[in-house]
Amino acid sequence: MTFTSYTHQVVKEKLSITIQLYLGGLCVWGLGLVILLIDQYIAPTGVLTWVITALFVIGGLLILIAYFYQFFDYERIEITNKGSIELTDTELILDHKKRIQYSDIIQFSVACVAYYNQNINLGYRTPNERHSLGLTNTLKMATAQDTIELHFKLENKAHQQKLEKCILTLVIDGKFEQLGGKTTIKLIPKQFKNTDAYKDYVIKQIVEKRINCTEGLLLHGYSSDREATLLREKYCG
Repeated sequence: MTFTSYTHQVVKEKLSITIQLYLGGLCVWGLGLVILLIDQYIAPTGVLTWVITALFVIGGLLILIAYFYQFFDYERIEITNKGSIELTDTELILDHKKRIQYSDIIQFSVACVAYYNQNINLGYRTPNERHSLGLTNTLKMATAQDTIELHFKLENKAHQQKLEKCILTLVIDGKFEQLGGKTTIKLIPKQFKNTDAYKDYVIKQIVEKRINCTEGLLLHGYSSDREATLLREKYCG
């Protein structure tokens, strides 16, 4: 299985239109409040009521618009140094020319943050952009000669699933020869943690002494103390 994607460096994550509207509304509303306090308690004139009312209305409208607009808004991210990455069965290829053998990799990690148009920021009560551009996913790796950190784009959910299956296959097939047993196990995406392929791989790491028995059984998982005992007797002798 092969996975390909565009890569880039994230220069700056900017305020979304939603946040700009919300903060702008708060500032306008706050300005109206300040003028109101001055007009009432510091320098009463009684002629600024219409100004104060207008500021409160405009500020409230901006905040209200932000609450509606957030459901259509995307992140605003500035990127540079565009390139590409390809994970094949035998090697990792950067920008169609730099080839890295999996057996040469001494550090490797992937963080799938979100794919394009995925809903994000669902826990925020204040207005915030609700759609991802899919640009903040990260890949970090190192060989004896080089260290590489980059961001890559996930186009959609199927694209992310393809990456996750690719990583699972690479790990199960033992491509990352220089990574420890615990490290490779943790590379496997969490949705595969209950599959036979995952559990068989963990057992293999225990049997080959690449991870200690107790830690391996915890990663493998078991439903009872009896099952844990049976697994220990069978694979940790």
